[in-house]
Amino acid sequence: MCPGEFVGALIMVSLDNGMSLKSVEPYVQYLVKGAVLVTAVDFDMLGRRRG
Repeated sequence: MCPGEFVGALIMVSLDNGMSLKSVEPYVQYLVKGAVLVTAVDFDMLGRRRG
């Protein structure tokens, strides 16, 4: 497991835990986690194009 995967998993688990503790509605949690994943993929693709 590379460091980027570990950090990504840690961020997703922290998001999930934090939103659950704040009693965020489940559908909003799915939307937020999906937006974070899409943003991460966008940044990864931009980095691959430049480098």
